[in-house]
Amino acid sequence: MKKQLLATTALAAAGMFAVSGAAMAQASKPTLSIGGWMEGVVSAADTDDNQADQATVGVIFDSEIHFKGSTTLDNGIRIMGRVELEGQSGGKDLSGGASRNTIDEAWLSVNGSFGQVMIGGHDNAAFKEVTRYSGTWSTQVGQNAALDAGDFAPTRGLSSYQRETQTRLSLGDPDSEKISYFTPRVAGFRLGASYMPSFAEGTPDTDSGGLGNAGPNSTAGQRHGFNDEASHEGYALSGSFDQKFGGVGVGLAAGYASVHRQAAAGFVEDSNPHGFSFAGSLTFGGFKVGAGYRSESNRKTAGGDDRNAKVIDVGAKYSFGANHISAGYISGESEDNPAVDGTDDTTINVVSYRRDLGPGVQYRLNLWRIDYDGEGEGAAGTDSAETFAVSTSVRVAF
Repeated sequence: MKKQLLATTALAAAGMFAVSGAAMAQASKPTLSIGGWMEGVVSAADTDDNQADQATVGVIFDSEIHFKGSTTLDNGIRIMGRVELEGQSGGKDLSGGASRNTIDEAWLSVNGSFGQVMIGGHDNAAFKEVTRYSGTWSTQVGQNAALDAGDFAPTRGLSSYQRETQTRLSLGDPDSEKISYFTPRVAGFRLGASYMPSFAEGTPDTDSGGLGNAGPNSTAGQRHGFNDEASHEGYALSGSFDQKFGGVGVGLAAGYASVHRQAAAGFVEDSNPHGFSFAGSLTFGGFKVGAGYRSESNRKTAGGDDRNAKVIDVGAKYSFGANHISAGYISGESEDNPAVDGTDDTTINVVSYRRDLGPGVQYRLNLWRIDYDGEGEGAAGTDSAETFAVSTSVRVAF
């Protein structure tokens, strides 16, 4: 599978670079533009049966700056690049997560009649294609239900809890360097594929020893795909359909991903985690509804934890003029500890309102209910918590 994927991508790359020297000489110099967004949030939350110390009122600020370059050759091939700079890098999120990277995504793409080839740190094909049609990802008008719920209901106070809220299929890949190919969309259909030598983000991994004379068995700079943070030799496949029938827009997508793990970073040797996801959306008039599902299996750790996950995400929205309302529901479960009966179950309900104040400027209001129901109930209630919250924000995109 991986050899066929690499061969197909190589053929596409050879075709796209088969241009004459004269055409390249006549091409204009690439241009650079700057974009991004920033959002300031004020929230209030009330949590029952959570042992963590929490403030009832919170202030959150998040931002990104995007550097976007592009040029079009005389033969019509378009070269694009993008670097996303995290405005609030270096700190931990409110759920006690790891420090955020300074750079989110950084990639280069070549686009033409042959399709699109992407190289660099970006989302894999299954992640990229399925997300746009999936539940609240496709319908949310306020804050992101899958990502932002943890800001108001952290899991720090639970004795042991694995939260699962996303239908995005990543297998734990943090925008690592990869190569992806997407076919042109024909009659609404498009296929995609990605190859990930390693899940180590920000390192020049190769299967030939990498840069700086780091050999196949060297850990210098983590340059080789087998000497990273346990995950290597991954691939992802996707298929999507996007078409309009009269006044109804239909979007469907499915994806599959697999990766090998070695006995490092607490994971079982060659546990071969894999997963699939699918999603669909309908648009008619001012309404849009969407649903998505993700399942990941065989994510065993050396300690025996399964870490298998299943998530359902459903959302709907209605737009009328400058006003938008949406409702979302997420249900996720994780088989955290095989020695304990049950699963860690997460439920998120959110209702949101948004008003467009001007080009790129939005006001947002969100009402949340977030419930954690952990496996192994009975330890003084430390494996369960219910939170009600309200958050309001102003978001500016430029």
